[in-house]
Formats: sequence, C-alpha cells, structure tokens
Amino acid sequence: MIRTEGATIMNKFYPTETQCFCGEKSHLRYKTVANRYDDRIINVTNVPIYECSSLHDKTARITRVNLKAILKVAYDSGKETVEYCFEKLEGGF
Repeated sequence: MIRTEGATIMNKFYPTETQCFCGEKSHLRYKTVANRYDDRIINVTNVPIYECSSLHDKTARITRVNLKAILKVAYDSGKETVEYCFEKLEGGF
C-alpha cells in the first residue's frame, strides 16, 4: 500500500457538511472506493465523500481531479490499493 498524508490535511479543504441534491444535509465521510483504471480495479481508501441519510453519495470536484492523478500513479506503480491524499502521493508526484 502507498502511504500518504491523511484526513488531517483534507479537513482543511472540505467542509463537514453540504446540501444534497435531494434537499437533505450530506455529511463528510471517508470511504474506500473501487475504481477501474485501464484494465485494472484499484481501491482507494479514505476518499472524502459526502453522504446524506438517503445514502446519496457526492464527491467534490477537487476529489475527482485528485483521484485521476492518484489512479494513474497507482496503475504505473502496479498497486492494487492506495490511500487518497489531497496534496501528494508519496513516491509519485
């Protein structure tokens, strides 16, 4: 597993809650997300996701942008599991 900086940094950039499209409040959670990159499935742990009580998930735009970069580094490194990091991926960027 590639070790990265954790939720301490992410809390500086993500509000703890936001409005869901259904009208409820969505709260910030950290989840493991499986992503397909090219021909492989790569699991990314501690991904910041907003989830409401109706279980609607929403990722922030910056999360989606960072995920693409993290997945590329993980794929190039042959990793199956990596930890999400807001600023950098150790040994990658």
